[in-house]
Amino acid sequence: MPSFLATTTMHRWQPIGRTRKGRRHQQKYVLSHNDVALVWRNSALLRAADSTAFKGAIAQLKAMPGKDITVDSGEGTWRSFLEHDLWDGLDMLVHPLVIGQGKPLLTALPTEASLRLVAGKTYDNGVVNLRYEKG
Repeated sequence: MPSFLATTTMHRWQPIGRTRKGRRHQQKYVLSHNDVALVWRNSALLRAADSTAFKGAIAQLKAMPGKDITVDSGEGTWRSFLEHDLWDGLDMLVHPLVIGQGKPLLTALPTEASLRLVAGKTYDNGVVNLRYEKG
């Protein structure tokens, strides 16, 4: 199961060695417009000069045999997957915190993405994982 991270997410997770439990040995693709030093084994840099190259690279990886692809990243990376219809499911983690400011979630999508809630799980720390699939 390959995992995609944006460069910002990789740099945030790198100091604490964070990777999702059970995914330390999986292939990781770091999405970036620039060359970056990769911090984990089983990592590869995926550079796409434009949205057409991005769509082609992701579609090619999705066509490979194996399990699901995960995207552990922020709204900018997710927006790219949604824009190009390169997703099957979306896990949204809702944290019990109100900050009063920040970026709106998934802004400026060129088309509407209809979602259907298929699962939900509440963790001991109050975080709720909402699992959506295409509606």
